[in-house]
Amino acid sequence: MSIDLSLIIPCLNEAPHLEKNVAVVEEVLSATRFSYELIFIDEVSEDETREAVSRIAEDARARGVPCRVVLHQERRGRGGTVMEGLRLAQGRMAGFLDIDLEVSAVYLPMLLAEIDSGRAEVAIVGRHYSLVLTPVFILRHILSVGYRWLAQSVLALPRLDTETGYKFFNRGKILPIIDECVHQGWFWDTEVMALAFTHGLEIREQPGLFLRNKDKKSTVRIFRDTVDYFKALREFSARHGEQLLIAGRRQPGLFYRFPLLYTLFMKAAYRKKSLRERFQKVARRIEPGSRVVELCCGQGHLYLSHLKEVGADYTGLDLNPHFIRPLENCGANCRVFDLWTEEIPRADYVIMMSSLYHFHPRSAEILERMAAAAEKEVIITEPVHNILGRSRSWLALILARMADPGRGNTTFRYTPESLQELLDGSDLEVLETETVSQGREMVAVIKGRG
Repeated sequence: MSIDLSLIIPCLNEAPHLEKNVAVVEEVLSATRFSYELIFIDEVSEDETREAVSRIAEDARARGVPCRVVLHQERRGRGGTVMEGLRLAQGRMAGFLDIDLEVSAVYLPMLLAEIDSGRAEVAIVGRHYSLVLTPVFILRHILSVGYRWLAQSVLALPRLDTETGYKFFNRGKILPIIDECVHQGWFWDTEVMALAFTHGLEIREQPGLFLRNKDKKSTVRIFRDTVDYFKALREFSARHGEQLLIAGRRQPGLFYRFPLLYTLFMKAAYRKKSLRERFQKVARRIEPGSRVVELCCGQGHLYLSHLKEVGADYTGLDLNPHFIRPLENCGANCRVFDLWTEEIPRADYVIMMSSLYHFHPRSAEILERMAAAAEKEVIITEPVHNILGRSRSWLALILARMADPGRGNTTFRYTPESLQELLDGSDLEVLETETVSQGREMVAVIKGRG
């Protein structure tokens, strides 16, 4: 018999409320159309939890509800326990909730409906705290809100309650991701959410009221765990920094929010003659009247200064609406476009100027997609000599932040050697490479496959 849901119930000294709360959860599930199994995993409880689990399991099996019981001989932590449950699970959906039910079981059908319908591959309850003016409540609330802000800032995650003990998954989607997890303890909650985000899984959050169970002693050690979390965040960011930059949407830097600053920056980075040279080099390849798609088109200087006068059928695409609006006012065909997720329109020529580094380490994939969309040629220009590539000084870091478009890699820059290595390592037919702008930039022309 196929099973819709595998409900994992991690246990650590849950005896006072376990039987009552499992009955509550089963009552909620029985009102849905989903079949389910129960998976109890005990983390070496020191009270009568194991005896309670045995009674619950015996009763569940007698009612025809599949039930598994795992009794650890040593503690593995929340992450290790839940990952074990996910690997044991048989349901197409699987997840866990804290069985103290400080967040009610009534939210469970909503999460399952999101996954079952395909609207989500990860569904969680984001905790909202009832107002209780006690020192412990205020401290926990401040730490919870502060941690969400920190996770968003350091990992470029959406502002989700990553630490919630109420998470459900499309099991087939989450199993490959937990194989990448390294944390066994509390930080696993953030780790699995961040990895799900970087892998492009659809995440939905349902707000839910958190009501403190006064009869339960919390296993959270506020100050020690806070220090451990900061350390784990830093380590995770170091390991997955590039994936997080690619997946995350951030507030763009100043250059991308204020086009005038971008113009001044480009004039400072390139002399006027050098700027004109790179545009002319590209424009000379374009046959009059051709269909042209420019990715990461910025302020559209290539079109306004060179292609408009030869009647090019031009489409400008950029992530930044601050660039697109002025271009629309100039009569250019352009729109906001996310190259990470959207299909490149077909054209005779597909162009990208000074932006390929944002897509590292998936630049080869981007070039392949450009070639597939181009019926004649792909033309890229890429900076290969700049301050951000040579230095990690405070000035370079500030400029990198100011030149952050809001998504993609901001820390990587190509050199002539690494760009040539990228081109040589592809199976694309490179027609021409040349340095321009006094050696600051390399132009590469690739035969289209469209």
